[in-house]
Amino acid sequence: MKRFVNKAVIPFLILVLVLSAFLTCVSNDAVDTTGTRNYGIIRCGKVSGESFDTSDPSYVHAILNVYQKNEDGDRVGYVTDLTERDFVFKENDVEIDPDESDLIIDEFDSIPNEFKIVLMIDNSRSIKSNLETLRRALISLVDDGGSGEELKFGQQIAIYTFTESVEMVLDFTSNKQALKDAINSIELGFASTDIYGSAIEGLKLWDVIYSATKVEDGMLVLFTDGKHNTNLEYDLTAVLNARGSKKVITVGVGSEIDKEELEKLGNEGSFAVSSFGELSDKFSKIQQKIRYYVGSFYWVHYLSPKRGDGRYSLEISIKNNRNTESDATVKGTFGSKNFYSVMPGVFINDSSDNRDGIEEVFLTKGETLDLKVHTYYGENYPRYGWITSNPAVTITDPHMISSIEGVATLNVVDDLQRCLWATSFWCVISLGLRIPLVV
Repeated sequence: MKRFVNKAVIPFLILVLVLSAFLTCVSNDAVDTTGTRNYGIIRCGKVSGESFDTSDPSYVHAILNVYQKNEDGDRVGYVTDLTERDFVFKENDVEIDPDESDLIIDEFDSIPNEFKIVLMIDNSRSIKSNLETLRRALISLVDDGGSGEELKFGQQIAIYTFTESVEMVLDFTSNKQALKDAINSIELGFASTDIYGSAIEGLKLWDVIYSATKVEDGMLVLFTDGKHNTNLEYDLTAVLNARGSKKVITVGVGSEIDKEELEKLGNEGSFAVSSFGELSDKFSKIQQKIRYYVGSFYWVHYLSPKRGDGRYSLEISIKNNRNTESDATVKGTFGSKNFYSVMPGVFINDSSDNRDGIEEVFLTKGETLDLKVHTYYGENYPRYGWITSNPAVTITDPHMISSIEGVATLNVVDDLQRCLWATSFWCVISLGLRIPLVV
């Protein structure tokens, strides 16, 4: 027996392409032609020579971090202002044209990311007369984390205190008021100071993940006014081994600190001051350092012209860079199996089997459909908005995966009586016609 099911109708679900005002077109103006650059470049989440991530239709992806070097080759800062025209991409030693390859570079704050900051605060009894000053200094780091109620740049802060052991005051959050309340709740602890054990515990609180769909990184900010004086289980070597390449900033105040040890632990910086009154300035500088670090990441996507089941080398460098060391380039390989070509335009749920994507679907009440929208060879970085005029339909969880992909979920929540048009047994859900690329 054939069973007919009433279908919910969505006459027109409209995809709106929004050109964001704060993302600009590619420009030649940013290219340094003076030859004064001394930049290092590393590939995050991968070691040199490993495969680059790829995706349909022929995208090659890389997450890069660029930093300034001094004449001795040491890192002295982060580079935050590069554009597509500042990079050189070579496949099998042949340079790729940035326009023909639809090269796009996303900034870190446009990537699904979490940058987790662990504030590890020495609250031993020696800070008794300066506790309120310390609280104000910690709040300055929160206040400088961006305007509004939430921290910017994917930042999440967790607050811990330590004396002879570690105690959590507040788990990771981006809510600035919650962080301020937690800071103001910090009270005095015991007299002992376990710097090594506390640092090791803090370093366990985040993972370092760099993938085509997610970035997670972090930093430990450790404050103390004294030396390690308890817990013989750990020493500085154990802390440095636990730290590895994770980032640590140390802040010490007064004459009782071991400045040399704090400098060794603080691979992203170490601040030593004589009085608590100087701390607000240092914590503001730490927030500035975090913003610079976050801004020095570049999430790269381009459409490779390679086709067929081949394996190719890829080398990425920076124009007019006088750095000749190994960190002047990143290298690796990628495979082109299943790569295919696309036309310029905006497409919904396109694939190798359906390069034009979809324009309509059939759904029953209670069904959902995941939607993915892609823009190829656009003149501007797109931002997508989803609108439906039919109350029988909702759109949930719309967001950008990157500048090359937006997603949302289509939900049919009501029955035929709410439809604006239908036959007796079915109706059409239209996703609209192809939208002009340049709006």
